[in-house]
Amino acid sequence: MKRGIVLIAFLFCTSLFAENVAETTVKAKEYLDKGNLENAITLYKLALKSGPTASEEIELDKALADCYEDLTRKSPEYCFYYWDTYLSKLKKDDLGEALNDLYARWGEEKPVQVLELFDKYLPLAREGDLSYDEFLYKLAELNVRLKKPEEAERLWQEIVKYYSNSDLKKQVLKHLYESAVNRKDYPEAISYLEKLPQTAVNLIQLGDIYYGDQDYYQAIGFYQKALAEGPDDETQTTVLRKLYEIAIKLGNFDRALTLLADLSKSSPDDKSEFALNEARIWFRGKNSFIPSKDNTYLNTYENYRKAEKLYLNVKDSAKEHPELARKACLELADLYLATFDNKRAREQLDFILKEWKESAEAEIAAEMLKTLKE
Repeated sequence: MKRGIVLIAFLFCTSLFAENVAETTVKAKEYLDKGNLENAITLYKLALKSGPTASEEIELDKALADCYEDLTRKSPEYCFYYWDTYLSKLKKDDLGEALNDLYARWGEEKPVQVLELFDKYLPLAREGDLSYDEFLYKLAELNVRLKKPEEAERLWQEIVKYYSNSDLKKQVLKHLYESAVNRKDYPEAISYLEKLPQTAVNLIQLGDIYYGDQDYYQAIGFYQKALAEGPDDETQTTVLRKLYEIAIKLGNFDRALTLLADLSKSSPDDKSEFALNEARIWFRGKNSFIPSKDNTYLNTYENYRKAEKLYLNVKDSAKEHPELARKACLELADLYLATFDNKRAREQLDFILKEWKESAEAEIAAEMLKTLKE
């Protein structure tokens, strides 16, 4: 009851000084600046009923939309009602700027409502003064947020087809590339990337597509082109890692060793990791361990000694890299077993159980020790 009386008194008082729309609007703005949104809304509505001109009516609708935006962000029905009213009264040439404002304020938070208003007013705005490709891009983003990738892709393709000189073309092509990759349509993904500038990043992405498709020699070509672009240290390390992985897959162990040396220079903080990988090459990659007249056995023995030295170096880095050290000890035990040195193998397995008894490697070591005892 008291609240009703206060509201009546407020409306009565405000009507005394609201001789015209301008005065009422000024007073509403004062309340708005003080954060009194409810009173500001009341006065803006009163101004709308006081016979405003067409231009004043547009401004009042916009002001009410702004007030409801601040007052009811969790339930913005009134806000979008006044946005709709505001947009309906604008000239075509002014719609573009207003839709941009709407998108900036609500595009991420309320894509459904924004998309509805875009669908309603964008055809009219297109007849006015606006960059239509920018709005197609915004429409695509709204559809992405609404989990409608097919519609977003259709809009991106429309930009590429009809707005070849658009400033957004690079971004659109990247989106289309990512969309094609998600669909595992690699030929289409490649076609989009090839239209982009041949930067190190784009060349790596092309290499990644061929790598994922197990076309390793094509992948190598693009990765090497990426290196020729002089990328930063982090990107260079990424490419060298990929080339190393391919070399291992192809059984090109000499090339893999060269790449590990390059990686040690490119990323010195990861030397223990690279040393472990090099040990694996000498232990497993380059060996057949079949005695023969062409000294295969001798070469294998020499390779094992190289691997042993590297494993021990990684083991010594246990404080800095305990995970790598555990793996090195376990693989070193395997190496000693391969050379029939069971005593040293037990020493490594016992060391693992002593230092890292809760680790996965400790479980494996325990099983290996049982086998040795048997």
